[in-house]
Order: sequence, then structure tokens, then C-alpha cells
Amino acid sequence: MIICPQCRWGNADGLAACEHCGKSLAGVSPAPVEPVAPPKPAAQAAVLPGQAAAAQRPMAQRPMAPPAGPGAPPVPRPPVTPLPPQGVRPPNKQEYVSAPQNSGMAIATLILGLLSCTVVALVLGVIALVQIGNSRGQLKGQGMAIAGMVCSIAIPGLLGIILYPVFNASFILGKEQPRIKTCISNQRQIAIAVSMYAVDNNEKLPADITSLNLSSTLLQCPDKLDLPISYGYNSNLPNRYLGDISDPTTTVLSADSNAPNHMISSASDIDMTRHHLLTPGSPKGQTVYIASFVDGHVAPEMPDFQVTIQLPPPSSTVPGNQ
Repeated sequence: MIICPQCRWGNADGLAACEHCGKSLAGVSPAPVEPVAPPKPAAQAAVLPGQAAAAQRPMAQRPMAPPAGPGAPPVPRPPVTPLPPQGVRPPNKQEYVSAPQNSGMAIATLILGLLSCTVVALVLGVIALVQIGNSRGQLKGQGMAIAGMVCSIAIPGLLGIILYPVFNASFILGKEQPRIKTCISNQRQIAIAVSMYAVDNNEKLPADITSLNLSSTLLQCPDKLDLPISYGYNSNLPNRYLGDISDPTTTVLSADSNAPNHMISSASDIDMTRHHLLTPGSPKGQTVYIASFVDGHVAPEMPDFQVTIQLPPPSSTVPGNQ
């Protein structure tokens, strides 16, 4: 028998390695076998009635005692785990630990942050960071939680910076639209009053809009309340006849004006930047002025619109009597 110097396991002679631990047995001498003394005869003991009956049974029916002595069969040994081949690292218990999982709170924080749900994303982000910190490596996703919290603040801020000028202009222009409508209504009333005056005076136009006995509210533009009369009358129309005007659709009758004598003698007397009209092609509003024309229509016009103010000399005949 060869005794393994590492695990002290008894191996049969001639084995090259230990059956238990795999240790090489090269150079290990077999252990000397001591002679076994014959067993001493046991003292005769009193035979009980049951034992006497058992002794009289046949040998095949008697219970087998465990063998003993050098000739006894080997006792079953526990299974031996074989050593891994040379160059292969033995398995580590830590390799069987499950991989960390993504935190559901962190994923929800990132999604809500991209959707600009600021308050909910911040709350879930804090909860996710606390859960990841207390998971001892079982949860991951700290970067997603932080990114979601940053996005929940950054995206609404950028949208606010981008959209503020648009909404601010729309708000201002939205408040100005009723004033533009009021100004158009005032000049339409002036054009109607001039037309009625011409009908009553053989198509002769009045000398001034102040001679029409209009109320002060009709002569004052809502966007120019610091002037008692904020409209101007074409200085080439007083005492002219309608028949003398060749192009009544472009000939100005009245318009927004800051002229001190309330008369418009050239395009420079028209206040062309008084109003801002909200148009689809201009989100910040288009600069316009309100004007009425000899044919009776009133409209907001662009500063580059060509209007007729200067007129040729009047004819010697009265158009209404032709």
C-alpha cells in the first residue's frame, strides 16, 4: 500500500497518482505491512434464548457481519473530483453569480426625461439611484437615471428658449388684432361719411374730414391715442369732384398719419409702421398701415404698396353735370 503524502490516502501498489487527490506518487515507497495477530478467542458469554435460535439458522439466513482484516473487500469511497487539465483555471464560485440587471426605475426615468415630464422623471431618478446604490451590484443603470434627470430639465429649457419669441410675438399681435379691426372700422365710417357728403354736394368732396361732424372716437386710432386726430386726409381731394379721379381704387382718401394739419400731401405723411398684422408667412408680424380709398374700400396695406396721392389738375367742368 502506498500512502499519499498530501491527503494520506491509502493507494494500491503500482499506482502513479493518488486516487483521491491526484497527487503524483512517483518516488513514494510503499508502507510496510505489519503482521496481523490472530484474533483472540472471545470469552464464552451466556447465550440468550433468541441468540440460540439465531445460531441454529442456516448460514445463508444469518445476517452478514461487516468483513474485517487484510483480506476484506475495499470499503466504498466518496467520489473524487478530477483535477482540471493543465493550463485550465478551476471554476470560481463567483462566476455563477447572476449578472446585474437594469433598473426599471432608471429606464422609466430616461423615457420620462425624453418626454419632458420633469417632476415625475426627477422623483423616479432619485428612487432609481437609491435602489442601485443599495443593490450591492445586483442592479445597474445609474447612467440612464442621471441622463433622464438631465433631459427632463434641459429639454423643456431649450424648448422654452426656442419658442418664447414666437409665442411672445403671437401674444402681442393677438392683442393688437382687435385694435386693427377698430382702426379699419373707423376709416370705413370716414369713407362712408365722405361718400354721403359727395352725394349731397353734387359729387364734390369735402374740404377736410373735420368738417363732417364725426365723433372724436372715429378720428382717433386705438394705436395712437396721444393724438386727438390720428388720421390724415388726402390734401389733393378737397373740393375736387369724383369724376376728376381716374383711379379711385388706388387713390388714398384717408390713412394713418401723424401730420400736424391732418392732411396727407405725400407718402412720407403716412404712418406706415403703426400696426403689426399677424400673417402666415411672417410669425413676428408684418408692419402695415390702414388706409381708405376713394372707391370706398378700406384695407391694411404694406409699406411698399404703391398708392396714389398726387392728382392731375381738376377739370373745368363739373363731373356730376356732364
